Amino acid sequence: MLDIQDMLVRRGSGAQAHSVRLPALQVKAGEILAITGESGCGKSTLLEAIGLLLMPVELG
Repeated sequence: MLDIQDMLVRRGSGAQAHSVRLPALQVKAGEILAITGESGCGKSTLLEAIGLLLMPVELG
């Protein structure tokens, strides 16, 4: 099971910085999750943080 509460990830610095906040996400064993959105909206950043390739700056 994946259970995330109030995660914030920041990538880049200065004018190029952007943040992704995930208030809550719970995925139970056997469930399938799809992440969709426009280019640049943070899909890859979110997945990298969930996989701990990026370290969240805040975890609730």
